[in-house]
Amino acid sequence: MTSLPEWLWQLAEAVDGVELFDAQERAELAEELHELYQAGGSTFVPLNELAQNLSSLMLSRLEPVGRVALGPTRPDVVENSGLLFVEANDPSHVLVALHKDVPPFLWFPAGKTAVEFDAAIAPYCRELAAPDELAMPRVVRAFIGTPGILEMGREELMNHLSMNPIGESLFWGSEHSADPWPETIDRQDLAILGHEARERMAQRDGVAWSMSFRSIASRAVITLEDHDGFYVIQVRYNPGSHHALLSALSEQFGLSWPADFPADVAAMLIGFYFEDAARLEQLYQEHIKSGQDDEAMFDLYALAAVCSTDVIWAHSLPGRVKSASLELQRSIADIALRRGYDFVAMRLLQDPEVDAALKNELLDRL
Repeated sequence: MTSLPEWLWQLAEAVDGVELFDAQERAELAEELHELYQAGGSTFVPLNELAQNLSSLMLSRLEPVGRVALGPTRPDVVENSGLLFVEANDPSHVLVALHKDVPPFLWFPAGKTAVEFDAAIAPYCRELAAPDELAMPRVVRAFIGTPGILEMGREELMNHLSMNPIGESLFWGSEHSADPWPETIDRQDLAILGHEARERMAQRDGVAWSMSFRSIASRAVITLEDHDGFYVIQVRYNPGSHHALLSALSEQFGLSWPADFPADVAAMLIGFYFEDAARLEQLYQEHIKSGQDDEAMFDLYALAAVCSTDVIWAHSLPGRVKSASLELQRSIADIALRRGYDFVAMRLLQDPEVDAALKNELLDRL
C-alpha cells in the first residue's frame, strides 16, 4: 500500500492518541512481525501449528499503519500502546493489536470512524491503572492444568506468567483480598518495588495458595490458584466487545472462553486449558456414563478446585455417591475432607450406599 486512505487520516485527526507511521516505519514493523511469526511467534504466547498458520495467513494480508495510546500503567515508565493495521488490498476498517506479542487472530476490528474506534478500544483505555476489581461485573473461573499436563511446577508457571509482557509485573498473594499496590507508581518509586514485593506476595494460612496480577490493557485481575496441584485461573474483568471473535476462537481451540473476554486476557491464556465448571461437569457426566472412573475422578478434583468458592456446589457431592464405584466414592470423601466440608462427610456417613470400609476411613480422618 503506497499511501494511507483518507478516512485513516481523518481518524487520526479525530482521536487523541492515534499516531500514523510513515512508509519506512510501516515497512520495518511489517518485516519484524513477519520474521517473528516465521519463527513461531512470541516466546510468551505459545502457538500450535493451527494458530501459527492462521497468524501467518493474516499477516500476509495486513499492513501496520500506526499506534494508539492506551490507558495508564504501573510503573508509569512502561509504555502502553496498541498497534493499528488495515487490509493491504481493501483498507475498509482498522484492526487493533493491544501489544505486538498478541497474535494476529486476536487483533480486533475497530471500524473506520472516531465513534466506532472509541467504542472498540474503550475497554482498554481505563482512566485508572488500578480500577477497583471488586466493582468489575464479570468473574470467571476455570481449570488450566496440572504440573504434569503443563510440564511445569508452580514456580515455573509463575515465572512464565511474570515474564509475559501482556501482564503487569506487580503481584500479590492470598494475604490480600484486593490489589495492595498504589494506583500510581512513578520513576522515583521504582527502588521500593523490590523491598515491598515480599510483603505484597504473602500467603494467608488456611486458604489455597494464590497469586494475582493485572493484564496490561484491560486492567483485569488474573489470579492463579494452586489446589493441591490442580491449577485454577480466576479473572475479574470489565466486558470486552469482541463477542463474535472470541466465540469463534473459543470454539476453534476447544476452550471455554467467555464471549466477552478482553483480548489481552485471552492472549495471556493461550496455551493453557480453560475448562469452566460447566465444561468439567459435562466431561464428568460423559465419563461416568462410559464407565471411565479414572477420568471421572480427575474431572471431580478439577471441579472441586474451580468451585472451591461455591458452597452450593459442595452440596452436590453426596448425590454423586449413588451407583459410584468404591474409588469414586473415596474421591468424593477425600474432596469433602480436604475442603473442610464436614456436613458432606456427615451425610456420607449416613448414606447406606456408601461402602462400609470407606465409612471407617472417614471416621479415622474426621
